[in-house]
Amino acid sequence: MSSRSLSLGTTGDTVVKVRGAGVAAVVVLFNPPDDLADNIRSYLGQVERVIAVDNTPEPAAEIVATLEEMGVVHIALGENRGIGAALNLGCEKAMELGSEFAITLDQDSAAARGMVERLLSCLGEGDSDDVISVVPRLQQVGGLPIELQASCIELSYAITSGAILRLSGAAALGGFREDYFIDQVDHEFCMRARRNGWRILQRRDAVLEHRMGELTQARRPFRFYYTNYSALRRYYMVRNLLETRRVFGSENADWLRDERRQWIKDLPKMFLAEPDKLRKLKFMYQGWRDFRRGRFGRYEDIHLQR
Repeated sequence: MSSRSLSLGTTGDTVVKVRGAGVAAVVVLFNPPDDLADNIRSYLGQVERVIAVDNTPEPAAEIVATLEEMGVVHIALGENRGIGAALNLGCEKAMELGSEFAITLDQDSAAARGMVERLLSCLGEGDSDDVISVVPRLQQVGGLPIELQASCIELSYAITSGAILRLSGAAALGGFREDYFIDQVDHEFCMRARRNGWRILQRRDAVLEHRMGELTQARRPFRFYYTNYSALRRYYMVRNLLETRRVFGSENADWLRDERRQWIKDLPKMFLAEPDKLRKLKFMYQGWRDFRRGRFGRYEDIHLQR
């Protein structure tokens, strides 16, 4: 390989480097699950360091102790500042410690063996200086196996979990949008990056085991699965979707199509099976109203401190 390509080991647990700079993992925590340590171990040997940014107001002492024993850099924020703020702080810490790339992860995601190495291989193929992120395939925990291909393809948008991120590029873009708090943070970043000339790739044989949210089965009037998002989550979903559509919708027809299909599938399930329908509708209306008024940030800061 040329000087621009990768320095890769021969096993899936080899720490990988790009142009001599180590790769950090940045994982965002909020009331982490019981299998957090197992999830971190799945990529601990594939990166140079792991940085955990904790949005939990009062992190459990045993979790903090476990992270310290594993050599994880733990940053406790003392409050829930949202996914964008946590990712930005984690990426800033990674750059401070000398990393050129970071892999961003959810707390309930686990990396398959060799995932990071395969992701980085896309940065060694041809001209990759304009690639800001390389993402894996998502394998739903308990879902059907996916077909793997040793190739890199270009995407319009992707989620952040499992994505290798070029830190200098992310910093030049201003990082992730913190006033979204949650929902559409990843899609907005991808669209902003592409508008500024960056590319997003996917490695088709790199696999991340990912939980897409807990599903509940309904039995009436027929059997189907639904997500049962909280009313507050529905607020962010509506507000941030509308803002992302306003800013980027005209140049991202595929994203608009996918979002429309998801809402067409999701809303009937909410009305048929989910509890607190009226409260969820109220919060969705508040999301629309705050979008129209240009009010962003954490819901509590907007509505509970006025």
